[in-house]
Amino acid sequence: MRRTASFTELGRGDISRVGGKNASLGEPTGRLTAVGLRVSPGFATTADAYEELLDGHGLRTRIQEHRDRLHDGVASPRRAATGRTEWSLQGSVRPKRTSRRPRDSGISNAPWSQGVPAMSTKRVLVAYGTKHGATAGIAEQIAVTLREDGLDAVVLPADDVHDVRAYDAVVLGGSLYAGHWSSKAKHCAERNADSLRHRPVWMFSSGPLDRSAEEHDIPPVSAVAREMQLVGAREHMTFGGSITAHTPGFLAKALTRQGKGGDFRNPERIQNWAHHISAELVAA
Repeated sequence: MRRTASFTELGRGDISRVGGKNASLGEPTGRLTAVGLRVSPGFATTADAYEELLDGHGLRTRIQEHRDRLHDGVASPRRAATGRTEWSLQGSVRPKRTSRRPRDSGISNAPWSQGVPAMSTKRVLVAYGTKHGATAGIAEQIAVTLREDGLDAVVLPADDVHDVRAYDAVVLGGSLYAGHWSSKAKHCAERNADSLRHRPVWMFSSGPLDRSAEEHDIPPVSAVAREMQLVGAREHMTFGGSITAHTPGFLAKALTRQGKGGDFRNPERIQNWAHHISAELVAA
């Protein structure tokens, strides 16, 4: 069992081992090191180390006891449980006090102690064109993952996007119906084309009502390919769509009656793509 892992050996495939943020830091670190660029050493604590901590200090049972005592009157059970978990960890594994002053640690000559401003967090716009909300759900999941990776992600309907200059990168998605990409997403790309050409852009589509998007890469339809060329988009991804009994419209109801509906959005695939975007932005 390993308690730590160097960033140079981590990548997108290690999310379950060290978490999304650490994996996204390891991805660019490994790439930069491979081409001969010097990168400050760093490491991540592993999930195994966390499990060992819980078992070694009897914390697993205590945390579960706190969770069991939560009742319906708690405004946010998850927040309450998280707070109690942090309290348990802090109370059981308290670092020893030291009289060593910060200036004695040898970091006083580090660049950040000499007035050099820290790197600002990159701001990413995730815009979507949707008809019944399925594509909006994908956009929200992408944004959540980007935030977990340390980026500042903002989600907006494509119709509301009239200026992207405040963002360092843009992810633009649209729903697919009968091979046609969302006109809202298309107009957003065309309306902001000049600014989009000067920042990294990713595009995605949501539509297939089956598992085909998971089985193989589905290229962008012609309308999306044109928009990608117009703005210089880096990459496109197709995700499964969603039509359920709650989706309004005659076509949706007809499909569900025929047993052709369902929710084919794969959260893990969406998250992995978002982690990939984070890694690209961190490496830039």
